[in-house]
Amino acid sequence: MKKIFFTILIIALVSFAKAQIQTFKLTPFGFINSADSSKNYVVINIDGKSKAELYKNSLIYFSKMYVSAKDVISTVEGESMSLNGVAKNSIQRTSIHIFSNNYTLNLEFKDGKIKVSAPSFRLTSFSAGHEQTMHLVYGGVSFDGSDFGIYNKKGGLKYEKTKYDLENFFNDYLANLQAELQKKQEDW
Repeated sequence: MKKIFFTILIIALVSFAKAQIQTFKLTPFGFINSADSSKNYVVINIDGKSKAELYKNSLIYFSKMYVSAKDVISTVEGESMSLNGVAKNSIQRTSIHIFSNNYTLNLEFKDGKIKVSAPSFRLTSFSAGHEQTMHLVYGGVSFDGSDFGIYNKKGGLKYEKTKYDLENFFNDYLANLQAELQKKQEDW
């Protein structure tokens, strides 16, 4: 009986924790807040942390994350951060056709929270000697196979795996940031 109770309790706690994290959803118009489609941003809530702490700890986290952080991170000191990164071979169209993700994330800081604007991205791959681009929406005909669209011009989803990978890439990125900022800082 105790095992069943604890299992139910753990499932409820995990579900509650996931419900507290705002996430992005990809549409033919770009990323939107999955809980409120009128918003093109999500908010990461970190209770008990000042604006200065969130900014500083985010900067430290991102500086450790990137090989050449100075080439990735642009800042307005103490206010906002822009991250221009590349995740090579991270987004799939099919199991054998994979794109690199050139992305930009913009973060703004307040006491206890970080606003993350809808990410922008450019998906590219090189195949058969030429660059291929995966657009958010593409309705044309690519005779040389260099252009694809996640959505067609009528808004129909063409590549579910690409949409899934993009959503997971950015949502996991933000969940990892939130987890790092919620950790108790070690005083070594």
